[in-house]
Amino acid sequence: MTLTAIITPFFDDCSVDYNSLAKLLKFQFESSLDGIVALGSTAETIVLRESEQEQILSFILDYKLKTNSTKKIFVGVSSSSTAEVLDRINKYNNLAIDGYLLCTPAYNKPQQQGLISHFVTCCNATTKPVIMYNVPSRTGLNMDPNTYIAIAKQVKNKLYIKEANDNSTHICKLFLAVRNNPDVNIEILSGNDDMVPFFNQLGGRGLISVLSNLEPEAVVNMANGDIDAYFECLPKINACFEQTNPVPIKDMLYKAGIIATNQVRMPLIRT
Repeated sequence: MTLTAIITPFFDDCSVDYNSLAKLLKFQFESSLDGIVALGSTAETIVLRESEQEQILSFILDYKLKTNSTKKIFVGVSSSSTAEVLDRINKYNNLAIDGYLLCTPAYNKPQQQGLISHFVTCCNATTKPVIMYNVPSRTGLNMDPNTYIAIAKQVKNKLYIKEANDNSTHICKLFLAVRNNPDVNIEILSGNDDMVPFFNQLGGRGLISVLSNLEPEAVVNMANGDIDAYFECLPKINACFEQTNPVPIKDMLYKAGIIATNQVRMPLIRT
C-alpha cells in the first residue's frame, strides 16, 4: 500500500487554501497511488485548529465522493492525550474513511507498557484499520518491536506500521518480530522515502510518502521495487528533508504550480 502524507496548502495569510487542496487531490486521485493520509505530520496538523481539521477532512471526503474516487483515505488522530484521540475517533467513526494514523504520544514519553495501553485503548474504539506510527525524530520516543506484537495480540483491527525510525538494527528487529509471530495481522510500511529498498528486501508492504505529493507515479514505481525509479527520485527525496518537513515539499509543489503559495505556519517559516 502506497499512500501520500498530504500537505495542507495555505494562503499567504495562513488560512487554508481549498482551491489548491482540490488541485492537489485531483493530482493524487488520478495517479496510481492507493490513497492519502490526511492530517498527518506533513499536513502541519499540530498547528491546525480542531475546527480546521474537521473542515479539511470534510472537504477531502466530499471531493472523493464528488469524483467517485476509490482511493483510500486514512486520517491522523494523534495526540499526547489518549482521551483526545478517543474523542477524535468517536467523532470520525461514522465517516467514510478507511482507517486511522496514530502516532506514538509526543512529549509525555510513556513507557512501553503505556504505549501498549494507549494503542489498545484507541484500537478498541474502532473497527477500522489503524496505522501505528513510530517517528522518534519528532516524538523523542521509540516503539519497541515487541510492543507492536503485544498490541496486535490484544486487538482485532487490521494493523499497519508506519516505521520512521531509520536505525537499520531496529528495523531488522521489527521485521523479525513480525516474522516470528505469523498469527498477528500486521503489515509494515516505510515511513521514510529513502528507506524503501531496504524495507522491500525485508518484506515491507509499501510506503507513506512525502515526495508523492509531487511525484506520485515515480514513488509508486519505487515502492513496487523499481530501483531505477528509486535512484531517479533520490535527489528529490533528499531535498524534501534538507529542512523540516513540509517546508521543502511545499516549496517544490509551489514551483511546480500545484499549490498557490509555499506558506507554512509558525513556528515553521518558509525560506
